Amino acid sequence: RHRWRVAQPSAALLFVVPLYLNAALQPSVKGASCNGTHFQVLLDATAAAVAATEQYARHDGADHVIVSNSWKLTQTPPEQAPWSKVGQLPNELFRRTFRNAIVGHMESHGVAKPPSSAFWRCSVVSPYVANYDEAAAAHRRPPASKERDVSFYFQGGANNRGTRGYAFRQAALPQLQDLPAAHISAFSLPGKPAACGGAVSTNCRAGRSSGAFRSLMARSRFNLVLRGDSPSSRRLYDGVAAGALSVLISDELWSVGLPFPCLIPVAEGGEGV
Repeated sequence: RHRWRVAQPSAALLFVVPLYLNAALQPSVKGASCNGTHFQVLLDATAAAVAATEQYARHDGADHVIVSNSWKLTQTPPEQAPWSKVGQLPNELFRRTFRNAIVGHMESHGVAKPPSSAFWRCSVVSPYVANYDEAAAAHRRPPASKERDVSFYFQGGANNRGTRGYAFRQAALPQLQDLPAAHISAFSLPGKPAACGGAVSTNCRAGRSSGAFRSLMARSRFNLVLRGDSPSSRRLYDGVAAGALSVLISDELWSVGLPFPCLIPVAEGGEGV
């Protein structure tokens, strides 16, 4: 148990509301509700339960943190879930309840697009990983160890959905493919790229495989962090968790996408481009 956690709400200085918005929204893609309940009903029930507590009333929710993993948090119907087959409901109650809250997200400024759509008080950048394997203990391997036989590693999306970041990736991948002992791969590449082989491969088409991602990251010396839809990428945290040195290739990342900039000298722990 972390020393900052307390057993009694009255002793807490900060209250974390873990909000898995994507998990609530995704069933509506296939016309289903989440265990039979509409996603907005779930969010409103969360808001009502929080608002009914003594702790919320103490500062009108200003000491509450919403940890969210979705850009959809900023949006209202019909933009929030236009693909939903179960329809959309008004979300004014939820937005009003958490108007004074702190939002932990992937980025700070720019998390709301446009910024005026942010209904909360302020944002903080929350580190997050999606492919961490604690049992592998990859972070214990020195960057120069023989087990790290991949020099530079990148695997991610690079499709034609028209965003600046994905166009950047399409331009960057061919320039990186000749790096010695590198593995540069992507899924949804335009055209007819060759499929990746079993060994170290470059500029090839790969599928979405968490197992392959973890394995290759653990074997890599350098982790290429190429910007995507926005300046930040979780690959920075995946690389830290696996002990790979990060090479950050992204504009605006230093100003909007790094956590705890006053406490953690991230610029000293990686190479920036």
